[in-house]
Amino acid sequence: MGGGRHSNCSVIEAIGMIRDMSGRSLKTEYVDKARAGDHIWWISDVRRFREDYPDWSYAYDLEKTLAEMIDAFRDL
Repeated sequence: MGGGRHSNCSVIEAIGMIRDMSGRSLKTEYVDKARAGDHIWWISDVRRFREDYPDWSYAYDLEKTLAEMIDAFRDL
């Protein structure tokens, strides 16, 4: 479905949030070159979906999504 405005960030922001939330450093390498096909910025527009499903709402925000990912990989 996509994050919409309430739940979005850049990869660099996500790395920082994961580091802060997990207390662990991440091995990263920044390459200042866009990959073919990458969007500069994308925010999903869910208005048409909500027209057909007016009672639908997001179950996850960005922090909850990242927290579940961190928990899933904590024991690896």
